[in-house]
Amino acid sequence: MSENFLHANAFGLLAGQNARSGKSATPDMQFNALRRHTSELPDRHAAFASPDVAERGGYEAGPIETAELLRVTLENIIQGIIYYGPDQRVRVHNVRAQEILGLPSHILRSGAHMRDVHGFLKGQGEFADDVDYLGRMVVSGDPSSVPKVFERVRPNGTTIEIRGTQLHDGGVVWTFTDITQRKAAEARIEHMALHDALTGLPNRVLFGLRLDRAVKQATAYPSRNAVLALDLDRFKLVNDSYGHAAGDQLLCIVAERLGAVVPAGGTVARLGGDEFAVILTDLGRDAEVIRVCESIVATLGEPFPLDSAEVEIGVSVGGALLLDDGASADEILRRADMALFEAKAAGRGTYCMYEKTNYCMFENAAHTRGRLTKSADRWPGP
Repeated sequence: MSENFLHANAFGLLAGQNARSGKSATPDMQFNALRRHTSELPDRHAAFASPDVAERGGYEAGPIETAELLRVTLENIIQGIIYYGPDQRVRVHNVRAQEILGLPSHILRSGAHMRDVHGFLKGQGEFADDVDYLGRMVVSGDPSSVPKVFERVRPNGTTIEIRGTQLHDGGVVWTFTDITQRKAAEARIEHMALHDALTGLPNRVLFGLRLDRAVKQATAYPSRNAVLALDLDRFKLVNDSYGHAAGDQLLCIVAERLGAVVPAGGTVARLGGDEFAVILTDLGRDAEVIRVCESIVATLGEPFPLDSAEVEIGVSVGGALLLDDGASADEILRRADMALFEAKAAGRGTYCMYEKTNYCMFENAAHTRGRLTKSADRWPGP
């Protein structure tokens, strides 16, 4: 029987040998020992029949067969398992534990002391804090402190889920599961939920989350933080004339150009259709907001070389500062939308900024248009 899967100490226990009295254990004692020392094995990977159930079917599993069942289970489950006895020595482990933790066979072996296993892990720079915790758990012998579950990323990039169960006899069973693929799948799902499938930009949901955060943080220098609402000019004409494939290609190029002109730390999002939005935060000087608007208008005013044709569209931009006036994220976005309306009314291919000095006039006006400006020389200086 391979030492890698079932070791002498565990075999003696599961075979029902009572070392203190010299008496053989009963079938019930054998089963209880097996159940206790394999309590962390997932139900989907192993099933053990109680002797009384076996007896009803006219069959009783012997200790050798029970031990072989445990060996086969340990050999085929996807988790790595280490069982430390009350003496802090390895009683049971499997090869999967060696593979997941990167432990050589001369370190993780039958009878190896916990300090040698954990010392090797710490020497490799892995689980540096966790191995001390794992050790304290074995030494404490306190069943009330378990189970413990946590995740760690190894230096090689794999993510490991670690579970520990304290046994009443003072031993501890640790299971290790490689959840790298699961975490990657979760990350992909999260990315899909928060990003536009076509352009890869943040979508309306992620834009809203970031805008909420920006509004809360924009207190020290409000004129250096702004929201821009963008509508592409003549996008529908491109779609109607050259087809949706050309329109999709155009949107992707727009996303690339916006990313190139928006300063680091800003957010470029596609809200849907030909609607884009930008969050500008922590700009170096006040007039930087105007410079970004001018850059956006200029870069999207350049021709777009598509597969089917070269087209020109342009963009209208409306902006609003993130003021320290108690306005919500929705209100600030509404101000940017009103500025966008003015930009379109001015003939497109331009930008307008909602003027903060007329905020109260806007709120009290019977109509829905406040006084806005697109003149950089009326913008607060640096």
